[in-house]
Amino acid sequence: MTADDDLKQLVKERRYVAAFKALQNCKTDRPYPRGSFDELWDDMGRLRRAGTRFVSVAAIFGALLMIVGVIVVGLTAGGLRVAEWTLFPALDRLFTFVVSNVFRPGVLPLVALTVLVLGLPLSRRFRSPSLFATGVISTSLGLICFWLFRVFIGVVQRRCPPEAELPLVIVGGVMSLLVFVVGLQLMAQAKR
Repeated sequence: MTADDDLKQLVKERRYVAAFKALQNCKTDRPYPRGSFDELWDDMGRLRRAGTRFVSVAAIFGALLMIVGVIVVGLTAGGLRVAEWTLFPALDRLFTFVVSNVFRPGVLPLVALTVLVLGLPLSRRFRSPSLFATGVISTSLGLICFWLFRVFIGVVQRRCPPEAELPLVIVGGVMSLLVFVVGLQLMAQAKR
């Protein structure tokens, strides 16, 4: 008996799960590698052509999708629960420490000066030294913009009407971040 005859015999005996398992065991006739969903779809078609009722094929397909869905949802929920107990509190403490220390007076200008002092001599090692130097300068300016952001917020709160505060603060924050990110991007584009 061939594999197709065995499959038809199992379908006639209404042993659909055994037919699906037998189908999984005979994967040698595929000329090229396929994805798991393609294989599942092909297996469902072969079961249907072997004489399995459509309802049974749909039930097997639905059960397999439900099993995969439960596994994915279970792993996601479990991972989020573990992260909620371990990772999120640690990140919260780290964020609080970094923000409280970085925004102290004089820290960001010192970091910007350090980036300039260490970055500009490194620019000679790159194929495009001017591009790298521009990126270093832009990154330093972005850090200075972050440092001046507190001053900007104070000025906006004193001089602007309350309905204009939020848009101005958002624009100022985005511009500071944009200058910093553009500097990092320019440094990354300068090839060694």
